[in-house]
Amino acid sequence: MVFERHRRDGMFGEHLHYYSIPGGGINDGETPEHAVIRELNEEMLIDIAPQQLVIHQLDFLTQREHFYYLARIIAGTPTFNLQSEEAKHPSVKGKNAYTVAWVELDDPLLAYHESYGQAARQIKAWLHKSDFPTEAVDMTVKSR
Repeated sequence: MVFERHRRDGMFGEHLHYYSIPGGGINDGETPEHAVIRELNEEMLIDIAPQQLVIHQLDFLTQREHFYYLARIIAGTPTFNLQSEEAKHPSVKGKNAYTVAWVELDDPLLAYHESYGQAARQIKAWLHKSDFPTEAVDMTVKSR
């Protein structure tokens, strides 16, 4: 599940079309698991039950960590929350169009962010074999 985004580049004004994955920062004292529950509720108006952390990823260039969970939706219908901090941010308001989309893991737009593309390729391989690891896999990526 992703946000399908259409926006204008601030510097050049060109139209950009790509996917982003819902999520955000981890608050002080919060675990990654609690953060994913909170972020999906805030951004997509759903309650989830994380089943398993499958990928822990570090982006060397940005020094950002990404945590990918298998999860089950337990309440709500995925919808972009127009009252979320993301929707209200001045850099977004009126310049972005968000849609919630279910996409194939090999969709080329996932590769817009190398970290998403790398994780999607790995998850697709696990799904193809019906074999997920019992412990999270550590990955590293160098952003463009």
